[in-house]
Amino acid sequence: MAIKPSDRARGYRMEELFQDWLNRMGAPYFYFDQTTFTVPANLRGLIKRPDFAIGMPSVGTLAFDVKAKTMRDGTFIIDLDEHKRLMMFENCFNMTVWFAVFPPRRAPYCWLFRNRDLVGERVIRIKGCDCLCFGEENALMVDHSQDDLMPAIFAYLHARLSRI
Repeated sequence: MAIKPSDRARGYRMEELFQDWLNRMGAPYFYFDQTTFTVPANLRGLIKRPDFAIGMPSVGTLAFDVKAKTMRDGTFIIDLDEHKRLMMFENCFNMTVWFAVFPPRRAPYCWLFRNRDLVGERVIRIKGCDCLCFGEENALMVDHSQDDLMPAIFAYLHARLSRI
């Protein structure tokens, strides 16, 4: 699905907001170049790079795909193809991909959840594209102006594991 220029600009603003959050925390990170020549020819169209990789000392590296998405009735809508291409990234690089969703007009809040937590979620069709529905109650709301990302990640994982 083609991205409108205004949506792309809003996405870049959210990536800058996320980067500012990482800088305030002093987190080690790098930004993935999103140009097409940074993907091997045999994986083009099959893999999607997230936006950031964050080093968690003594834990490893986590990848984050930053989104500027409006919730629909308390639900995040994630393109099924994007989910599958991020799963390919996870499989190729053994790196968990997280979503950091910044809904417009909901500052200073961000919702965190893992790409793999979308597996088995309800599929709906929007404008000819299959999309996954992920309820707000399944994500972790974080105040990025005050909260540290690392404890938030552990809180999310603890909550997910408590459900099992």
